[in-house]
Amino acid sequence: TELKIREGIQLIIETWSAFEIGLSMGVLDRKNVNDIIDTIMDQVYILLKKKKDKFDIEEFLMEYIEDQLGVQAEDGSVPDVAQAFCDVYEKVTAGDDTIIDR
Repeated sequence: TELKIREGIQLIIETWSAFEIGLSMGVLDRKNVNDIIDTIMDQVYILLKKKKDKFDIEEFLMEYIEDQLGVQAEDGSVPDVAQAFCDVYEKVTAGDDTIIDR
């Protein structure tokens, strides 16, 4: 179950517009991308396991991408991304191990 949740989280991160923009603009260092994905994945998974809600995840994402990565998510995507993380967690823990398409 944990592996499927992590796969879902990783898929969402990799298709997240703010993440892609940061990469294309050179704000995010390609060498560190896996570390960044792992950090976000670990923190989001911990928040979800602690039954934190979408707003706690949004807060973490905003702080992390702005403070640690220097990327602004000005496209309004953070709430959608946080909700997608919650959806993956709920689906997988309910027994649906098909990773949701985004």
